[in-house]
Amino acid sequence: MNARTPTTRSGLTLVEVLMASAISTLVALAVASGASACYQFYESMMADTELSLRGRELRDKLLFHEVAPNNGIVHTGVLSGTNVTVSTTAISMTCETIGTAGTRGKRALRLKLDGTGKSRKLKEDALQTSPNWLAPSEMWVNTNWVDLVNSTDIATKNRLFIRLPLSISVRRPLGGTAVLSRTERISVPLFGKVQKTPNTTTGYNYKDPEENDQP
Repeated sequence: MNARTPTTRSGLTLVEVLMASAISTLVALAVASGASACYQFYESMMADTELSLRGRELRDKLLFHEVAPNNGIVHTGVLSGTNVTVSTTAISMTCETIGTAGTRGKRALRLKLDGTGKSRKLKEDALQTSPNWLAPSEMWVNTNWVDLVNSTDIATKNRLFIRLPLSISVRRPLGGTAVLSRTERISVPLFGKVQKTPNTTTGYNYKDPEENDQP
């Protein structure tokens, strides 16, 4: 009798394949979840940084250079404005201009909100040479005029407050977007006026009236 050659098997059984597939799927899901969380954290961190930088830049423009320099003339901002009036749609004032030779002049400025939704931005209505001067990158002003300007102290304490809630869209790893917001609050003492405290006729107090200020 001839001895039969032993039969050998190679490969995995169906049960082994299923178990290996299940383990691989769990590992892949864990890696994808971690990568997604890291990506989302990175995007949120960069967006928050951008909001902070652009918010400070917009604040400085409003205070010191509300209108972009043009034709060699530099325009001041709300911190130097006189004859300030606040309506239901705009802040109007008179500001100085400075030419290249140091020549000084005056001009009327009118700050208002323009657009709706994600296209809403601050705009200087009196000049159109740089319409995006007060529009920070891909961000928008996430409020209406009523919540933007607080002028309750303008008559009694010679100051007003401007809130700038800026928003930006952030991409999500699996599609779609989310909105992040950051608010800059600006205290504007009226130029040439004394900012009265609640209990005295002189002095300085820049506290926001919405933060438990005394009437």
